[in-house]
Amino acid sequence: MELFLWIYFIVVSGIFGVVIGSFLNVVIYRLPAGRTVVKGHSMCMTCGHNLAAKDLIPIISWASLKGKCRYCGAPIASRYTKIESFTGVCFLIASVGVFKYASPAIVNPGYNFYTFFMLYFITYVLCISSAVSAMMIYYDTGKGFTGTAIWSGIFCLLAYTLPHLFMKTIDPSNTGINFVDLCKDLGFAVLRLAAVIVITFVLFMIFRKPYSKNDLCLDLSVCVIPLYGFYFMFANRWIEYGIFAAVYAVMRAFLKSGKYDKYAGIITVCTLQLLSSAHIIYMYIK
Repeated sequence: MELFLWIYFIVVSGIFGVVIGSFLNVVIYRLPAGRTVVKGHSMCMTCGHNLAAKDLIPIISWASLKGKCRYCGAPIASRYTKIESFTGVCFLIASVGVFKYASPAIVNPGYNFYTFFMLYFITYVLCISSAVSAMMIYYDTGKGFTGTAIWSGIFCLLAYTLPHLFMKTIDPSNTGINFVDLCKDLGFAVLRLAAVIVITFVLFMIFRKPYSKNDLCLDLSVCVIPLYGFYFMFANRWIEYGIFAAVYAVMRAFLKSGKYDKYAGIITVCTLQLLSSAHIIYMYIK
């Protein structure tokens, strides 16, 4: 039963990630165009025909139609399937990191240890989703949007609040929420994130590169990801996050104003997924 629950959680997480990736395609296209992401039909970009439900099944529809529109035969860009697949992989990696602790919440919901990990997992994958949107919008347009930065920040701050809300279930000796410790944890998270922004800004100034609102929104959207416990923890979190901040800042300053600048967000998110995978492997074999 336990093994089945673990497998079920991992598989469903990957499928859910693919579905979210399909929605992110809508966000990535509509947000820069100033269109709402909650209303309106999806349509073929060539003939304008509204797509039916059978045309919107992530990955499967694209594969069954051999990458062509059902109505006009025009090629459908494979990037949509790539984004769906990538998001699914991100969700899958995250689920492998917490399946032992989060999956029991499926059959044992409520205010407990397992629900804490399930909610922590959910905030993390939603933060990843926001970062994927930001990285692709920056790739397409060179723009950053306040919305992706705000949502990434909200999900991360919620994750830092969860341990305090579930303090009694994590450690029964605790009497309840300690607001001083909560404010301290939130403050340290904001401080680490601010350090990335400051270091990046300073390097931009040193290399005489312009640092705009678009850069700030991208940095805020993707740099909250390693604040989660899926990263580092090999030694000292402050030192490791500081190394990340320095490497990230150098990469951004080096790429800025060049033809590869549009890949900055993609490079960061992909690298962080590799680091997360390494962290998970390390935690299971140590």
